[in-house]
Amino acid sequence: MTHRTLGTLLMAWALAIMTAPILLAAAVDESVLKAKALYESAAFDEALAMLANTTSPDGYQYRALCQLALGRVADAERELAALVTVAPAFVAPDEDMPPQFVALLANAKRKIVPALVRQLFEQARQDFQNKSYQQAQERFERVSALASDRALSDAEGMKDLALAASAFVDIARSSIASPTPAPPVPPSEAAPVVRAASPPAGDAAESATNKAPAVTSPPAATRQEPIVRRTEGAVATADRAAAPATAGASFPAAEERSGIQATLDMYAGGYSKLDAAAIKRVYPGIDEERLQRSFGVYRSQQVQVRVEQVQMTGPTTADVTTLQTTTASMQVGGTHRDTRRIMFRLERRDGSWIILEHR
Repeated sequence: MTHRTLGTLLMAWALAIMTAPILLAAAVDESVLKAKALYESAAFDEALAMLANTTSPDGYQYRALCQLALGRVADAERELAALVTVAPAFVAPDEDMPPQFVALLANAKRKIVPALVRQLFEQARQDFQNKSYQQAQERFERVSALASDRALSDAEGMKDLALAASAFVDIARSSIASPTPAPPVPPSEAAPVVRAASPPAGDAAESATNKAPAVTSPPAATRQEPIVRRTEGAVATADRAAAPATAGASFPAAEERSGIQATLDMYAGGYSKLDAAAIKRVYPGIDEERLQRSFGVYRSQQVQVRVEQVQMTGPTTADVTTLQTTTASMQVGGTHRDTRRIMFRLERRDGSWIILEHR
């Protein structure tokens, strides 16, 4: 197949995806129903004439069946190529179809669909890199379904693409469910305290005093309470008094924070080694078997989890905000890097912290 032909097929398939509702509606139009009846009565030429202007998948199917019945195998192959282009997931019921039709349809899929699947996978991966997770998930699901077609079981790379797409579906779904929150503003970036300027000195001060309007005190009955101005010493004293309470509410003792980081380091190390058993030791609720299967799509992976904030929610429980950075090299699909904030809920048991859940 030439590059130009492949490009034309890819464009036609993209157009077919956008016009899928129209094609589905046309699939049961009257001309197809009449052509089916003609085909079943062996009126093959009449059926072809009835389907001359039909572009639905069923129309291509019955044109191919009629051409086969008339012994025109090349014409049938052209009809099936068109069918697969507009409906790559098309499946005909084997029990109702001639074996030759089933074989030619599978052959058309092996010739056309792999290139379409690879193109769709690249589009989905680009969506993922652009953080368009919803669209990426939908496209990866289509890749997984198409690449898993039994007609492509022997096609090079399709099994790997199906596995990789399934893994990306899980990652995209998790990204949709856990959008990255805005980072908290560090205390040093809080709005600065604006202090009044010092009064001018010397003649400038006297001039300013002379120009200022006279201020009279309000009558005693309506006089407001005086504004109490804290001195810098009072501000510092109040801030020091408030500091321990704030630290106690938002941050645990140093040994708790270090223990939590140690648990999350073991969690990240398990992912970096693609070792589901190691992850389960600190995250008992994880599905170890499913996780280990999902690791099959990776060539290698590096995960880092850095604790940003710890909030004690009880004597032995904590909510922990982290920044997780993942660099994954896929068996199929290249390398991708992702950074997101993830909240972990942990519990201290027998002196060690374990993960209860994450989101």
